[in-house]
Amino acid sequence: MNKEYVNKIHRDIIEIAIKASKIARENINKDLLNEVVGANITGDIIRRIDVILEDLIIKNIFEKGYKALIISEERGVVKTYEDSNIIFIIDPLDGSSNYVADTPYASISIAVADKEKNQIITGVVSEVFRDKVYSFIYGEAAYVNNEKISLKKRSLENIILSYVDDLDALKLLYEIWERLDKPKIRSLGSAALDIVKTALGHFRLFIDVRGRLRNIDIAAAYGFSKTLGAYVSDHLGRDLSFKLSDIDKIKTIIVSSDEEAYLKTLKILRELREK
Repeated sequence: MNKEYVNKIHRDIIEIAIKASKIARENINKDLLNEVVGANITGDIIRRIDVILEDLIIKNIFEKGYKALIISEERGVVKTYEDSNIIFIIDPLDGSSNYVADTPYASISIAVADKEKNQIITGVVSEVFRDKVYSFIYGEAAYVNNEKISLKKRSLENIILSYVDDLDALKLLYEIWERLDKPKIRSLGSAALDIVKTALGHFRLFIDVRGRLRNIDIAAAYGFSKTLGAYVSDHLGRDLSFKLSDIDKIKTIIVSSDEEAYLKTLKILRELREK
């Protein structure tokens, strides 16, 4: 794809994400939209607002004239144009529990990939409760509200963002916590926003070792973080590898703009594996 076309996609997905975020904001605390209407293909509950936002995003993608393969949170693979070279990877509402509880931490993510090159080319993460939009053109530039930004050395809050739902993950997180001088630990409820804000230096480290996150959850945030120049890898220090044309689980992800914290975490994980 040529640069001009990628720039057009970038502009279009920002517009779509902002529109979806506005609809979500306008419908906070409407009980009917918070109603559970089923479960998606990975077993997570679906609320009416999830369906509304997903339909809106997909409709707008087609109205923009894109003949695309769409990978989505609720529907899975939408094979409308299977021979298309464009893949849209959508999470219509990351942080739906926060949204229902009127807790201002939720996001909408759209990543776009070049199927032929098997590579993410652009993406956007839009905050639902604030007018904050994080976007990127992969390998070229990262933006906050359309303003180009760069990785900055800054005073990091000594906070780790993570999620645990089993004893093994809890034990591992305890080891990291103890050996990184006992930072605060938070679970905020939107992995995409967690990753973006960690890459920006707002938090010291994001780590998830549960194997429950999927490509739809992190694709746009991953692309933003890599383009910004943050450290993003699996537990072995390798770049993340995940499918783009189907839903795929992410075994482990580590994100940081703090080299020391990132390298220490990799060392801890390596030593724990060797025990």
